[in-house]
Amino acid sequence: MKKFEKGKTLFSVLIIFTDVILFNISYFAAIMLRDLILENLEEIQMFDETYLQILLILNIVTIFFFIITKSYQFRSPFFSVDEIPFVFKGILGSFIAISILLIWIQKAHTVSRLIIVFWGILSFTFISISRIYIRKIEVRLLYRIFGLKNALIIGLNEVGFSIRDKIIKYPGQGYKFIGFLSERATHIFNAQILGTVYDLAETLKSQEIEEVFIASTEMADKKKIEIIRICEKNNVVVTIVSDLMNIIAGQMTITEIYGIPIMMIKKSPLHGLNLFTKKLMDSFGSMFLILIFSPLLLILSILIKLDSKGPVFFKQLRVGKDRTEFYCYKFRSMIQDAEEMVDDLKDLDTASGPIFKIKDDPRITRIGKFLRRTSLDELPQLFNVIRGEMSLVGPRPPIPSEVERYGVNELKRLDINQGMTGLWQVSGRSELSFEDMVKLDIYYIENWSLWLDIKILLKTLPVVLKAKGAY
Repeated sequence: MKKFEKGKTLFSVLIIFTDVILFNISYFAAIMLRDLILENLEEIQMFDETYLQILLILNIVTIFFFIITKSYQFRSPFFSVDEIPFVFKGILGSFIAISILLIWIQKAHTVSRLIIVFWGILSFTFISISRIYIRKIEVRLLYRIFGLKNALIIGLNEVGFSIRDKIIKYPGQGYKFIGFLSERATHIFNAQILGTVYDLAETLKSQEIEEVFIASTEMADKKKIEIIRICEKNNVVVTIVSDLMNIIAGQMTITEIYGIPIMMIKKSPLHGLNLFTKKLMDSFGSMFLILIFSPLLLILSILIKLDSKGPVFFKQLRVGKDRTEFYCYKFRSMIQDAEEMVDDLKDLDTASGPIFKIKDDPRITRIGKFLRRTSLDELPQLFNVIRGEMSLVGPRPPIPSEVERYGVNELKRLDINQGMTGLWQVSGRSELSFEDMVKLDIYYIENWSLWLDIKILLKTLPVVLKAKGAY
């Protein structure tokens, strides 16, 4: 077993150990809470034989459900709160099982059902909090102490180079780029070519490779199968990367027809009841936030007016769902007539793709710098959300001149309402390339869920407070 695998095993044991402690703490706390509510403190018998038997069963059953729901598998989640659904499924399964078991063994009359309810609530709360922090520590320590997973890429093409760049840029995903294997003898400056695919078996051993990415778009299936078999013999994980960039972020499932494996691309889940749910959350969420932030909106309006000449609000024509144009509102963060200066400042553009963005924009006012850094200039867009022109979460609304330069892939961003915050905003903001922004937006559209919206909203606040990539 390699170092990284040993590290994952150690952390799995640590998480199980922590869970067991929290199961027990939650159980005894549930007994005390029940008795406090019923005001019979003098009758607390938490070390009674029946209570201890139920506690033992709870530990066994809950661990079992955590295992079958894959709660203990290693993950390097983008969102720490991704642990919560796994904890919820484990606790819910255990709660249902123990309730049925108590009735079956006829001990329901001796063990209060209220204790089991309180146990479920407390253990879910405690374990969710502990998992979030343990997973954060796990990812950091695994990579620091046990090292990153050595990754080898097969395929000298755009897809292969893109994987290499992402591995180097985002070490938090757990990979260390070792080099390329080409399909034929070749040389590309600074590409770190270790040999050809015929050197695969030797390279896997000499470089201690733990994962191989097959990024070749021209390689025959027979050769890919041969590579997979060699990797299997050496206990190396194989990932085949699709070069279908237009659907790379789509929701794909592998199924089969009479033993023939096929790849199915599902349509976006944002329709019907899901779309209604999202609109409902937008309506109530925006109204609630306007109510909460109303004093701040007033204060910022006064500060903007005192800081420089011009209106409090800035409105700009943007493109929304199905290429419908609307006026997007923001707090004014620039001097008057800033739009008329764009042509003179094009040489300072630091953004990639059709986006125009300047890192140290000379048009920004003093209060505007604060508004941009904290993203408070976006608050008036809550009114756009109420009007149904925008959503709380979604791709950012582009200006018409940007859309004119869009290709087929980029236009997919306009399939849904544009949002105040989104997946790429909480993934690096202005530090991301336009290509990465598009991929993240399409991933969001193809994989939407209410839980994903909630995670993005929860992630937005700490991202805004850090002000990383904001300008």
